[in-house]
This record gives sequence, C-alpha cells and structure tokens, in this order.
Amino acid sequence: MAPAAGAALQQQRVHWLPASWTVGLMTVFLGITSFVAVNAPENYMDEPFHVPMTQLYCRGDFLTWDPKVTTFPGLYVLGAVYAWASKLLLGWTGVGLDVTCSGPFLRSLNALLAVATIQVAYAVSMQLQHQQQRSSSSSSSSSRLRQLDVGSAAVALVVGLL
Repeated sequence: MAPAAGAALQQQRVHWLPASWTVGLMTVFLGITSFVAVNAPENYMDEPFHVPMTQLYCRGDFLTWDPKVTTFPGLYVLGAVYAWASKLLLGWTGVGLDVTCSGPFLRSLNALLAVATIQVAYAVSMQLQHQQQRSSSSSSSSSRLRQLDVGSAAVALVVGLL
C-alpha cells in the first residue's frame, strides 16, 4: 500500500466511547426504562398510537394503518425488528412476541438508541477534534476543542435522556 493511501486510511479511524462507558450508559438508561415501566406500565403520551402500530408490524400486518398516525412507518419497522431480534435472543427463556412487542419492552429500544446517539456524537466530536488539531497548533484552539468535546457529550447525554 502506498504511503499516501495508508495515511488516508489512518485519518478515517473512528473513535468510540470505551466499552466501560457504553455499558455504564446502557445500565443507566435501562434503569430509567425499568423505573418508568414500573411507575407507568400503561401506554402514555403518544404511545397509545405508536405501540398498537408497532404491534401490528410485529404480527406481520404491514397493510393496516391508523389514520391518526403521522409518523413514518420506519419507526414501526424498527420496533418490530427489535422485538423479533429480542425474541430470537431471549426465546430460550420462553419470552415470546407478547413480551418483546409490549409497550414497556419497546421502551427499552429508546435506551439502545440513546447509547447509539451518544456513541455517534462522541465519534463525530473526536473526528472534529483530530481534524482541528491537524490544521491548527494553537493552544487556545485546543482548549476550545476540549470544551466542544465535553459540551457535545453533555448535549448528547441530555438528548438521549429525553
């Protein structure tokens, strides 16, 4: 491989949060999800519309549509795929689609997506930091980047909790 090609590949390296952070965040988010499931077991807010639509998709009914719903069907496809995959992974315990396609279980998908969002925000932040460090050697610029990195992680965490 030519040196220029190797340098280009090295520039494309993605930096993810350490596994310990990922596991910790997932634990916190699943804890919040469990707390909500215990204290609000019934569908709330817009869940009375979204959960039944996702449950239709879980059963393979892709043709029925609630006219009150304005959300694109991708949300329901994602929820159904999550429920099907969870059933495959947990099937040995006797867990069926009735559980994995329930409102409280589908809420756990939010925890997974929150961690994924934080991972992507961190990776983008690190990429921007490395690009800035290569283009500038100013210490004030480096300080601003550290603030950006901490700030973007904090914003991603707050957005993930919402």
